[in-house]
Amino acid sequence: MFHIAQDTCDEEYSWKSLITQKWSVHLSTISSLFTIKMVTFIAISFIIKGDHYNLIHLFILTREPRRMHLRLSLLLLVTGISLTCHAQSSDKCVGAPGIPGTPGQNGLPGRDGRDGMKGDTGAPGPVGPPGGFPGPAGRDGLTGAPGAPGVQGNKGEKGDIGPPGIAASLDKELQLQLAHINKRIRKLEGVLFLDGKILHVEDKILGTNGKEVDFKTSKATCESIGGSIATPMNAAENSAMLNILKQYNRYAYLGIIEGTNAGDFHYLDGHQVNYTNWKRNEPSGKGKENCVEMYTDGTWNDKACNQYRLTVCEF
Repeated sequence: MFHIAQDTCDEEYSWKSLITQKWSVHLSTISSLFTIKMVTFIAISFIIKGDHYNLIHLFILTREPRRMHLRLSLLLLVTGISLTCHAQSSDKCVGAPGIPGTPGQNGLPGRDGRDGMKGDTGAPGPVGPPGGFPGPAGRDGLTGAPGAPGVQGNKGEKGDIGPPGIAASLDKELQLQLAHINKRIRKLEGVLFLDGKILHVEDKILGTNGKEVDFKTSKATCESIGGSIATPMNAAENSAMLNILKQYNRYAYLGIIEGTNAGDFHYLDGHQVNYTNWKRNEPSGKGKENCVEMYTDGTWNDKACNQYRLTVCEF
């Protein structure tokens, strides 16, 4: 009931011990002079200062029978004060709460937070009522596979015959163009003649690119430029081709091949050979050498078609 042995007061006993000794001597000396007013004043002083030790000591001094009335008064005083303070707080007497202060001003708004992760695509919404505006056109799809060709249509009616044209011999503009072309051709032929790459023989022109390849490649090269591999049809053409071979000192394939029968040679168009200039004891391949080559002396020899020989074309 008497909260006089609190831990919070223990730390004050060290410096209050001196005061206690003095009070003990002082109270012992004047114990006969104690009155109710004096005891009350001293007790109130101890309670205000929180001096529980001296308050107990004062209570002990009033234990004698002759001071019982003082002890009883002191007991009532301490009980009343303790109950009053204990009702407010276990440590201190608490006053009435004050008036709340006015609210402070709101602080500045905080910074925006970071953008969150992109959410999943929502479910498609319900179809709108009919009569709405159509949405934008989608992107073009990939080109499909081509379809099967359709059925050929009927042949159209023959058109009207056009007015008669001007004869080529009377068309002055056409004649000028032809004359210009012929002039350019003659110039080119003259340059090639001087260089020794082409030769005129009767109604043929013989020419070479100076490259050595096999029979198949020579044939393809001549055909790609509108000619054919050189094929002498008489002694004059054979002599003209020989002049080219002597200039390059190379052999050349002729436009003659062997048929299915050994020793049966013919031109590339299938016609039988009507002119030959075989070297003595040739042909001797007996079906194993299916192409024909010309030596640098103008004679012929049957030869395998995979050898590299000078390309000579005729036009």
